[in-house]
Amino acid sequence: MTVEKGAEVPRSSRVNPALIRQLNLSRVFHAIRLEPGASQRRIGERTGLDKATVSTVVAVLVDDGLVARSTVASGRPGRPEQALTVDPDGGLLIGARVELG
Repeated sequence: MTVEKGAEVPRSSRVNPALIRQLNLSRVFHAIRLEPGASQRRIGERTGLDKATVSTVVAVLVDDGLVARSTVASGRPGRPEQALTVDPDGGLLIGARVELG
């Protein structure tokens, strides 16, 4: 789709940052749920999100009490990786799918 300079972008083509954030939160949370103990690097590989996005999303999930970090020895030089797990004391999440018709 091409848009002429100065033309209004159709509403359906606009990016909704709040929706993107929610999708990224969901992708990272579910990746951690499916692979407990995974590092941020592994979550990035699994979701296809870049390091900065994964780091930001994990920080939000930790601050919200939904994800816990624990340091694991990797045997590699440098900063040790942190294993990410769903925090069992983080609360209760409920999902529902409603279909009409």
